[in-house]
Amino acid sequence: MKQEHHIEKPTILVVDDQPEQLGALFAELQMNGYSLLISRNSAETFKILTRFQPDIILLDVRLPDTDGFEVCRRLKRDEELRNIPVLFMTGVSELDGKLEGFRAGGADYITKPFQLEEVLARIGTHMTVRRLQRALEEEKERFKGLSDATLEGILFHDRGRIVEVNRSLERMLGYCREEMTKRDVRDLLAPEFRSVSDELAVSEEERVFEARGQRKDGTEIALEIQNRPVRYRDRNLQVVALRDISWRKTLERETRQLASENIVLKASLSKRDRLGELVGSGPAMQKAYERLLKAAVTDAPVIVYGETGAGKELAARTIWQLSEKYSKVFVPVNCAAVQEPLFESQFFGYRKGAFTGATRDQPGFFDRAKDGTLFLDEVGELSLAMQAKLLRVLNNGEYTPVGATKSRIADVRIIAASNQPLRTMVANGKFREDLFHRLHVIAIEMPPLRRHMEDIPLLIDHFLGILDPQGATRRSLPDEIVDRFEEYDWPGNVRELVNEIQRYIAMDEVELHSPLLSEYSSEDASGPSAPEQPLHEKLLAFERKIIADALCSADGNRFKASERLRVPLPTLYRKIQKYGL
Repeated sequence: MKQEHHIEKPTILVVDDQPEQLGALFAELQMNGYSLLISRNSAETFKILTRFQPDIILLDVRLPDTDGFEVCRRLKRDEELRNIPVLFMTGVSELDGKLEGFRAGGADYITKPFQLEEVLARIGTHMTVRRLQRALEEEKERFKGLSDATLEGILFHDRGRIVEVNRSLERMLGYCREEMTKRDVRDLLAPEFRSVSDELAVSEEERVFEARGQRKDGTEIALEIQNRPVRYRDRNLQVVALRDISWRKTLERETRQLASENIVLKASLSKRDRLGELVGSGPAMQKAYERLLKAAVTDAPVIVYGETGAGKELAARTIWQLSEKYSKVFVPVNCAAVQEPLFESQFFGYRKGAFTGATRDQPGFFDRAKDGTLFLDEVGELSLAMQAKLLRVLNNGEYTPVGATKSRIADVRIIAASNQPLRTMVANGKFREDLFHRLHVIAIEMPPLRRHMEDIPLLIDHFLGILDPQGATRRSLPDEIVDRFEEYDWPGNVRELVNEIQRYIAMDEVELHSPLLSEYSSEDASGPSAPEQPLHEKLLAFERKIIADALCSADGNRFKASERLRVPLPTLYRKIQKYGL
C-alpha cells in the first residue's frame, strides 16, 4: 500500500513540462491557501504519488515523455489514485482534446491563457467535491453527478436533431437526457437566437457563438457555444460545447454600467461648454447635455425632438459616441427620403435574384447597423404602412431580407428624431400609437438657437475655427456683425448660423432679415421727427429708448435688464457703451 503523507493545506499537484511559465497561476493558488507539488513529466509524477496523495491534479495535455491522456488513464487504473480529480490544462480551441480527456477520466478542463478567477472557482468546486467524496466514498454515483456539474455541457446533434447529451447539460438546462434527445438544438435557445441553431445545423467548420439558452422552466442563461463536426459511433455528427458565461456577462454589464455612470458623474461635477460635437454653455444646453448623458448610460430607445437645424443628428451621434454598447457603427437614415415601395429592400436588404435587377446580395439599414445605432431622422415622415413594418421588427427583434427564407436578429439600438411632436401626430391619426410608445422611451429636446442666444459668441468661435480657411488670420467677427447675430431670431437655428459665418468668410457680408420690432408706440413710428430721420437712425434711436426703458424699470440692474430684453449680458454692455447710457 502506498504511504500517504497528509499535508495541512489542500494540495495541488501541477504536471507541466514548463512550470516556469506558470508563475502567475502558482502565486494565485498559494495566496488562496493551496500547497503546490510540481512535476515536469509522467515519471516524476508517479514518483511523487508514491509519497503524497494530492487533493487535485492539474495535468498538461502535452508532456515530454507521454501525453496527459495516458497519464490520466494510468491514474484511473490505480485503485488508490483513481478518485483524485484530474483537471486538464489546454488551449481553448482543442475541442477534440476535451472529448478525449473526458474519455480518459478527466474531471474538468481549464483553458490557456488562464482566467485566474475561473481557475480558482473550478478548483474550489472540485475541492468541495473531493471532501464530500472522501466522506461519502460509497456513494460513487452522487460523486459523479457533483463532478459532472463543473464540466461544460456537451451535446451531439445530427442536422439540428439532438442524439446525445452529457449530465452537465442536463443540470445546466433542467432537462433530462430523454427529454433533450427528443428535441432540436433550437429548442434549447431563446427565441431571438434560434437562427443560430440553423447555422449550427449546416456548419462544417468550427464556430464559436454567444447566445442565450432557455431552461426548461423558461428562464434564460448566457452561453458560449462552440460547434465542430466529429465522427461519433460511426456517424458524421456535430458536437456542441455549451459553457455558462452568466458570470462574465454580469461582470461586463456591471463594468459598462460603472463606466457610464462615471461619465455622468464627471459631467455633473462641472459646467460644460460642449459635449461631443455639440457646443453651448447656457442653461438650455446644460439641460440637454444632462439628458444626453443619461440616455448614453442605457440601451433604451431615444426620440430627439427639435426644429430643423437645431442639432438633432449631432445629439444622436453624441449618445452613440458615449455609449458602451451598440457603439460599433452609426447609420443615419433620412426617413423623409424613403419611398414606400422600397422600404423593405432599403431597411431589410435583399438577396440576389429577389427581383429584377437584384444582381447581388444587398445589406439593408438593419444589416449595416448591426451591433451599432440606427438613427431614424424625421421618423414622422414615414407613412402608416411603413410604420407598421418598422414596428414589427421592433416588437419581434427579427427581420427577413427580401427574397430570403431565414430571419435575422435586429441587434441594433434605435434613436429617432422628429421636428414635430409625435404625440400630437398620434392624436391627429398621422402616427401609430403603438410605434410611438416603442420609440418614446427617452425623450430629449434640442433647444432652438433663439432659446440659448448667450451661446452665439461661443458658436461663432467654434465654427470660425472649423470654417475659416485663413486660420489664425481671422479669429473674430466685427462687433456690428455679432450684434446683428444676437438680435436675429434664427428660424434656421445653428445650421443657419453656420451658413451666415461661411457667407461672411467668403463675401465679407451677411444676409439676415431685419428683426421684427413689434413693441413700439404710434408716436415713435409717426412722430414729427419721423420724416426727417433716415430709417437707420430711427432704428438706432428706437433701440436706445428700449434699452433705456429696460434699465429704468430694472432700477439700473443690468442683469435684470438683459433678462427682460432677452439678450446676452455682454451684448447689453456693448450697447450701453455704444449709446452712452
